Amino acid sequence: MNTKLLEAYKKSFNTKPLKYFSSPCRINLIGEHTDYNKGLALPAAISKYIQAVVGIRSDRKISLKSLEKSKVVTVDLDNISNKPENRWGNYPLGIFATLQKRGYKLPFGLDIIFYSNVPIASGLSSSASLLDLTAFIASIMYDIPLDKKEIALLAHQSETEFNGLLCGVMDEFAIALGKKDKCILLDCKDNSFTYEDISFQDLSLVVIVSNVRRSLIASPYNKRVEECNSALKIIQKQFDVASLSDIKVSDLPMCRKLIKDDVLYKRVRHIVNENQRVRDFVKASKSGDIRSMIHLLNESHESLRDDYEVTGEYLDYIHEISLKYGAFAERMTGAGFGGSSIALIKQRDFKSFKENLTRDYINKYHIKPTIFLADICDGLSVEDIK
Repeated sequence: MNTKLLEAYKKSFNTKPLKYFSSPCRINLIGEHTDYNKGLALPAAISKYIQAVVGIRSDRKISLKSLEKSKVVTVDLDNISNKPENRWGNYPLGIFATLQKRGYKLPFGLDIIFYSNVPIASGLSSSASLLDLTAFIASIMYDIPLDKKEIALLAHQSETEFNGLLCGVMDEFAIALGKKDKCILLDCKDNSFTYEDISFQDLSLVVIVSNVRRSLIASPYNKRVEECNSALKIIQKQFDVASLSDIKVSDLPMCRKLIKDDVLYKRVRHIVNENQRVRDFVKASKSGDIRSMIHLLNESHESLRDDYEVTGEYLDYIHEISLKYGAFAERMTGAGFGGSSIALIKQRDFKSFKENLTRDYINKYHIKPTIFLADICDGLSVEDIK
């Protein structure tokens, strides 16, 4: 339990907190931009956390404070709306608005103070972690019977409707339902999932944060969603499909004939091939075929770079120098447009890999990357404060 956070709560609100909550962030091994196309993804929760200490108020106000932010956001439960002046607070506030929209009664307010060691705008889903965390807080504090899957769906509804990001459910699922040393094979068509043991044999998984800040809402993220929807409408004239993820690799030549726009076709090609890469990756792991796993990870980055065009200069440079300095595989993880990458390396080479990559990246961009070994962990947790 974070004693610094407990002391900050007592100092800020002059009352004793009741519960301590924690939410991890996530990486995605493979299956990128497939979630909002009703496809497959293979994420996992990792041990970088947003934590919160929570107490009950005597009025109907939600008061939000973060150790990383100077602004305290206080809003009446009867008057929640997405306002620019709320800034980061719009994410947790959206959860309370969404619950009330669903008809739940929230009879009292809450004081919540947050702390995060997740790099912000890193592509590790700090926003989804904050949303899941707040949904979990609300379910516990208001005694609303939501399981972890329902918490993920509530958080996703809040992000899309209240915050306006046309995202899929993968991030919220990975964080809420994370399990130690397990990846989640998620089918976004029906939100079914299985836990998978993914073996990298003698290789270790490394996370590389570019520390290039970006906002998904302000980035071309929503544009990619629109492009996929436009391509789907064209394809549906010939194919009886509900999403791009219903298209098979063998259908791509016919899709090429239907879609005259080169950009739209490239978007389709990435989604169709990326879904197949997820299937092949899980199969390769089960059979111990590490060479195929390495190939699929690198191929995924190339597809995200060339067909989906979401990697960007910084992540492409990290890909290049990671392979130069000993990574067997490297790919962007998350939405792209900055953010993070993952790599497979020999653990004994981690120190030199980190030093070399950091030096070259700083020399080129005057930005220091954050590099660490990934620890796949459990999802949401709560403790009583004695």
